[in-house]
Amino acid sequence: MLPLLVILASLAPGTAVVPGPGDGIVGSPYLQQTGATSTYVVWKTGRPLSGAVEYGRRSARERMRLAPKRRALHAVRLGGLSPATSYIYRVTAGGRTT
Repeated sequence: MLPLLVILASLAPGTAVVPGPGDGIVGSPYLQQTGATSTYVVWKTGRPLSGAVEYGRRSARERMRLAPKRRALHAVRLGGLSPATSYIYRVTAGGRTT
């Protein structure tokens, strides 16, 4: 059995992602295909945009992975994660950050 990888989202208390019409992040990012040492962070934007995932163990500003292309559906793989370790992450696209 593989150890469970725990990842926490970083949102300041009382904040929400509120996109403008057809712009920015639509909905909340989510995790997919999570394994012992990797996961995908997936999110949608209202139109094709570039984006990035910032993440780390103590702060979301320790590492950054860029989305490979400008698109409306983004999936960024985070690899080399430590098993059974909590991470903080946030997504940036279109001038908005989760």
